[in-house]
Amino acid sequence: MTFAFHLLALLNVFDAFISFIGLRSGWIEEANPLMRYFYNIHPILFLGIKISFSLFNIYTYLYSKNSK
Repeated sequence: MTFAFHLLALLNVFDAFISFIGLRSGWIEEANPLMRYFYNIHPILFLGIKISFSLFNIYTYLYSKNSK
């Protein structure tokens, strides 16, 4: 189970950077309206929010593991 959470977090970070590069280069468009809104405010905000999802997943996993 630990491997799955680490893999999910790693894939989320990878997705964040690939999305960021694709958006900056004009190769892709963000389909999620909320993330598109954040990207239009500032691209670094978009990247920070996407990476924070990974950190939240790791924190939630560690918190639930320690509370048992």
